[in-house]
Amino acid sequence: MSGIKTNSYELGYRLDQGDFNLQTAAYYSQSDKNVKYNKDTLLIEEIDDKNAFMV
Repeated sequence: MSGIKTNSYELGYRLDQGDFNLQTAAYYSQSDKNVKYNKDTLLIEEIDDKNAFMV
């Protein structure tokens, strides 16, 4: 298998106001390739997909 290039972004916010606490975060990951498990051959296959992303 060749390498998979991935760009990852994370954004978060935290607020602490005495008794009120708030924390939130978002994560986004975009890859140039993906992998798939083939149940028939029991092999891991590489899929070229420039628009593949994970959230």
